[in-house]
Amino acid sequence: MFNNQYNTQSAGLSYRIGNRDRMFSIGANYQYAEMQSERSYPTVASVKQHFANVLPNLMLMAKAGEYGRVRLFYRSSTQQPSIDQLQDVYIYSGLTNVSIGNPGLKQMYGHQLAGRYNYSNTKNGNNFFANIFVNTRQDYIANAIYTATRADSCLRLRTH
Repeated sequence: MFNNQYNTQSAGLSYRIGNRDRMFSIGANYQYAEMQSERSYPTVASVKQHFANVLPNLMLMAKAGEYGRVRLFYRSSTQQPSIDQLQDVYIYSGLTNVSIGNPGLKQMYGHQLAGRYNYSNTKNGNNFFANIFVNTRQDYIANAIYTATRADSCLRLRTH
């Protein structure tokens, strides 16, 4: 028996300057999040965490020649762990599949940088698009699979 609550509040400001040919926008959000997990069975346990983050964002758009445009974006974000990732009880799904979570997991903080070049010549029907994306994560939350080496013993586990 497990109950998990995740509440978040966010507020932000952005400033934008420019026109149709050139535009620049910069901003930031402040995010406060609180996570509370309570287990009542098979044992009693409780975890409460809070997070305060500043999430910046940035956008730049510029005309590149008569038919081209360049856009750059930067965004940051957070992601909380799921209930399955927080439960620290053994979950058996089949004879050899065992999973267990970690109640001490923190939220994941991510950065995304994206760039786009667009060339559209409507006179002769030529179009060209090029995109690039870069993502990084801090405190990355991942799942691992462990398989018992014998069906009757879950004490010796190996990673895949």
